[in-house]
Amino acid sequence: MTLRSAGSVHAQSFDTYPTRGEAGARARTLECSGACAMGGQWMPCANEQAQHRDLRNN
Repeated sequence: MTLRSAGSVHAQSFDTYPTRGEAGARARTLECSGACAMGGQWMPCANEQAQHRDLRNN
């Protein structure tokens, strides 16, 4: 199951997407770049550490 927060610019640990493109689009709203694979899903930002760093800065 994929859960998304439609109005928020903050990612959650469940902020995963079925495609790299969707995760990359979410990365742009989080002001990070890229996407990283997590199991069979994709997460925004180049890696999970970058995602958490960018979340702390937003």
